[in-house]
Amino acid sequence: SKPDGVFARMAADQESERLKREGSIKEEDEESRKSLVMENTDVESIAEQIEEQTFPTAEGGIFALLSRNKCKTSIIVLLGILRGMIGPLSAVRCLFVFDTLEDEHYETVLFWLMLGTGAVGIYNFILQLVSQPICQYIGETIMNEVRVECFSSLLHRPIAYFDHEETSQPASSLILSEQPPKAMAVIDNKLAIV
Repeated sequence: SKPDGVFARMAADQESERLKREGSIKEEDEESRKSLVMENTDVESIAEQIEEQTFPTAEGGIFALLSRNKCKTSIIVLLGILRGMIGPLSAVRCLFVFDTLEDEHYETVLFWLMLGTGAVGIYNFILQLVSQPICQYIGETIMNEVRVECFSSLLHRPIAYFDHEETSQPASSLILSEQPPKAMAVIDNKLAIV
């Protein structure tokens, strides 16, 4: 019976590979042992290359991540522009206040001032209400893509990659379990600033 789980199967395959290698060494003569020693140096050079590899990281941080998701980035930029317009719209109200000092029809200007203030308040309320769920959804979809890429990267690595302490199965599992929440918190924080 084959064990369940990707890491369990990889460990079982690695163990059977080691047993086959040990069995074949005992059965072969001196010539084949020399060839195995040569192959073993190849394995050692591959192991050294694997040691040099680290977990894949995205260069450039949040900007590189968002540049790969152009549609989501454009939505975030649009939300940022809409939220940035709140300040100038609020400043326009002050123009009405100074207009009332010179205007004879201050009741009309006061009416438009109150109407404009209410409109800016409603605009701000709707934008605050809508932008947070949109940014949270975009952050979650970006994190799902990052998780899929991490798992895909690990599944395509050779079994020898998991022989080293820093890339062992428990270390890989630990990194996969603790890094996504940290990255999600960073993305949520950056999107909340927008």
